[in-house]
Amino acid sequence: GLAFNFLLPPVIAHASSLDFSLVYGSNPQSFSAEGDPGFACTGQFLNYYDLSPSSYLEFRLSGAVGRNDQPEGNYNSYLGSAGFAYKWAPVGREKYRTLEWKTEFLFSERQHEGGEYRSIGFYSSIQNKLTSRLWLGGRIDYSELPYDPSQKEWAYTLSLDFWQSEFVLTRFQYQYGSRNMVDRIEMEGPYPSDHSFLIQ
Repeated sequence: GLAFNFLLPPVIAHASSLDFSLVYGSNPQSFSAEGDPGFACTGQFLNYYDLSPSSYLEFRLSGAVGRNDQPEGNYNSYLGSAGFAYKWAPVGREKYRTLEWKTEFLFSERQHEGGEYRSIGFYSSIQNKLTSRLWLGGRIDYSELPYDPSQKEWAYTLSLDFWQSEFVLTRFQYQYGSRNMVDRIEMEGPYPSDHSFLIQ
């Protein structure tokens, strides 16, 4: 595929960028995965603001469009998202104290012979640096399947990261997944709710 990135003049935000890509490929959940997959087009608009010497805010809008897996006719899938990121790192203390908060809302419209399916989702995550080596994080996720909005999933995650150096970390993570799913494309069930613990 091809990708383009444009850095826009800082008219309103302190920095703005625009990204476009045209990719030949597939995705079994939203875009065509059989036969001729065709092209998917994606784009993102990003605004960056310095709030103070210790904090910044970032807004972004993203989207994607491409053919989906409907066997007859030319049907498209449309994906969109809106999100923001906030970071606070006090000047002179950023080695010991940092807070990062990210949230994104997602929307999907999948055309089919009888009309369209509309699905939504979101996530929100917070990471807090407790010391120079320890991070405590939490995240909540919600998603509906793009081809069946009645099937949905919630996920709740807690993590503790220990950084031995700037490039090496050990992570302890717990996650609870609450699912209401009976059928997924190219995946065999069942899909019960579960608890998982990860050491990375």
